[in-house]
Amino acid sequence: MIDADAGVPDADIKLHIQQLNFLAGVSTAEAVELLANSVQEVYLYDRQVLCEQDQPIHAVWLILEGRISQFRRQQDAQGKPRQSLARECGPGTLIGAYDFLFTTTYRTRASALETCRLLKIEARALSRLIFRFPNVREQLAPLGLIGRLRTFPLLGAVELVGLGFLADALTGAEHKEGEVLYHKGDSVDQIYLLSQGQVELRWNRENIDWVGNGTFLGLAHHAGGAPVVNVEHDCIVSIKAEIYAAPRSTFMSITGLRPDDSGLELIAQRIELIRGLSIFSKFKAVQKQQLAGFFSHNCYPANHLLIQQNEAADSFWVLMPGSGAIIHALDKDGRNMPDTPVTGMTYFAETALLGQIPQDSTVEAEAGSQWLRLHWHDFYYMDEVDPADLRAELQIPSVVQPVLMGKEARRRYPWLQPGETVAYFSRRHWIAFIIKNFLTLIFMGLVVVFGIVGYAMPGQQIWVIFMVIVLLLLATLALIWGILDYRNDWLVVTNRRVVNQEKLLFVHVWRKEAPLEQIQSIDFIRTFIGRWLGYGTLIVRTAGTAGEIAFNFTTDFTRLRTVIRGQQEQRRRHATAQSKMNIHRRLEQRLGLMVDPPSRVARAEPPPSLQPQGWRSRLAGREGLGIRWQEGNHIVWRKHWMALLPQIGWTWLAPFFIITLALGSWAIYTRLVPTDFEAAAYGVQWFLALFALLFTGRLIWVVIDWYNDTYEVSDTEVVNLRKLPFGLTEDRRAAPLARIQNVEMRIPSPLHWLFDYGTVVIQTAAEFGSLIFYSVPNPRAVADEILGRMEKERKRQEEEEARQRAQDLPDWFEMYNRLEQGGAGERVKNNSPAKT
Repeated sequence: MIDADAGVPDADIKLHIQQLNFLAGVSTAEAVELLANSVQEVYLYDRQVLCEQDQPIHAVWLILEGRISQFRRQQDAQGKPRQSLARECGPGTLIGAYDFLFTTTYRTRASALETCRLLKIEARALSRLIFRFPNVREQLAPLGLIGRLRTFPLLGAVELVGLGFLADALTGAEHKEGEVLYHKGDSVDQIYLLSQGQVELRWNRENIDWVGNGTFLGLAHHAGGAPVVNVEHDCIVSIKAEIYAAPRSTFMSITGLRPDDSGLELIAQRIELIRGLSIFSKFKAVQKQQLAGFFSHNCYPANHLLIQQNEAADSFWVLMPGSGAIIHALDKDGRNMPDTPVTGMTYFAETALLGQIPQDSTVEAEAGSQWLRLHWHDFYYMDEVDPADLRAELQIPSVVQPVLMGKEARRRYPWLQPGETVAYFSRRHWIAFIIKNFLTLIFMGLVVVFGIVGYAMPGQQIWVIFMVIVLLLLATLALIWGILDYRNDWLVVTNRRVVNQEKLLFVHVWRKEAPLEQIQSIDFIRTFIGRWLGYGTLIVRTAGTAGEIAFNFTTDFTRLRTVIRGQQEQRRRHATAQSKMNIHRRLEQRLGLMVDPPSRVARAEPPPSLQPQGWRSRLAGREGLGIRWQEGNHIVWRKHWMALLPQIGWTWLAPFFIITLALGSWAIYTRLVPTDFEAAAYGVQWFLALFALLFTGRLIWVVIDWYNDTYEVSDTEVVNLRKLPFGLTEDRRAAPLARIQNVEMRIPSPLHWLFDYGTVVIQTAAEFGSLIFYSVPNPRAVADEILGRMEKERKRQEEEEARQRAQDLPDWFEMYNRLEQGGAGERVKNNSPAKT
């Protein structure tokens, strides 16, 4: 190696530093200070060795010109020579950077393939640079991609330096649904790594495999080490996917792996495991194959916490055969119970597919273990697109199973959010039905008595029979109306909120909702008759100024209160467990043990169901006039066009005056008006013109005023914006989503029901008062959107609070370890025998 910088002035070091491609964000002055006398330009002749494998790291090199060959020679388990980590590098490549970051010795032998010019950076200076600018690590190596590659099952045995080489060779791309990656019979020279998404492998018309995250694609049976293979299946993207690709020859030379047979065997093994799981025993064979495409296959290189006790797990986990895990648990007094080691195949947290149900134990993955993961969101996605009700088909023996879930729950309660389940359902006591329909029942009794009396009268009383039939028919219709009215009023407790609906068919709808976190008290008022018959009034109070849900004629108050308190406790326990999990993640990140593969296969929501079209949709105002639109994360609503009518009032006469003015002008122009009345006609014209101008101005003012008023919801707040025309005044009232206590939706009249608009009342904490969205289109959807955003904001705040609580813990542990180590050294020193 020849040093080309001998005798070169120090000022020229700036030119070398500017060529280093990992110093973005570091000023030239600071770089010169930290790397002074540590960066040199060097030359290599053809076949000259740059570094030897297993030698201590002393420098890192940036190739400026030429090509360098790297490889590692070692012996396999049978003692045969084996070569790996082999690659050729050109200009712009850093030699030794991955060794510097991940090991203490060079993992490969590097030599020149031709005359090369390089920049040599001493390792000690690079260490000082990273100490001063920790972000330089991310610029030296694609650490995020390397971390993702560590979790691919087939790459679990590849060392980090090799994963770094592979990361340099990969090219990533997003593929849309329906895109064909390759066809059956194609010659494929690439290995594809499915990082996130789903594809279909179509072997023939009857045999289709769906695969998800962590799968290798572009494989063929018995391909060996061939650089090009003829694939035996079509590969079609079924859910938007992120896929990495590398040449087969490059992949095999770097990793030393031949992935074809092992990769296809893993796909078949996953499908076979899922077919044999008892919780999916009621699924059809094709449903199980499709379900396999929603599982992520991950390998955890170090021990990793998957489930925290009392956490409402978000995924169903399957431990693969040959892998291990450790189960931890605390007893009811908070004492540690003995750890239990388990081996695959087994599964955990199956209740995550039902809803937000706390888990009884902590599950920790052992280093090197492989897992299948089904996120509840992915199961929900498949449940939405599959005609069957998959949640109802799950075989989960659980005493905490929701009373109503899946598509049946969503059909009965369209307002349910994804992942929300019904924990309790209550209608009013039967006495409420009697009271509401008392007059109808009395009327039916009188009609029956009238019929009996008429029938007992001598002779044929046809008119009596006719009247009885007509009256009974009317009474029956009234009774049916009363039954529907009774059945449309209910109280529902879900795993997120309490919902009360009062509905009179075709007349009005009223729905009030309170999140579980905002409920302050649950009271019950009972009269003497109510105590005797077993009913009373349930009152659920929040902190809002008018935050109260009152449901009279309630039955089984004790059960209802227990369910609400139980769901609140589950939410609280989940938040505490999630905080512990966040602390664990922060410590993993601090210690460099963090692995975070994608948890979901489908990143988007399921395809939306079709909105009703035709006259109802047009009357409802869902088409045209721009009464709902989205701006980034903001959703904006304008008042329904029906709200214009009462505001317009008498200004509708403006077109009449304009038409009259036009007709009068035409009459004068055509001399239809006698000359003697022409002056009077002109006076009337001016009078009409003044009124037309006045009325038109008023009409324009009303329309602009309607157009300017908007209601908005973002990820953090709800906004009621009122603006007078021409920017005269602006009144903006906003309230954070986190301070909302409850949401009330009203469709107050048949006219509102026909045109599908109404009022949404948002009760907040006392300092914000209430925000009222008047005359919004589709008020059910508006209320659901606000509640959905509230749930997301609540989770975000919980995570942020846990992150803040965990922020200082790693520093405390680090300082404690340093003090402990220092104290241990001092004790050794004090206890060592004195020299004589």
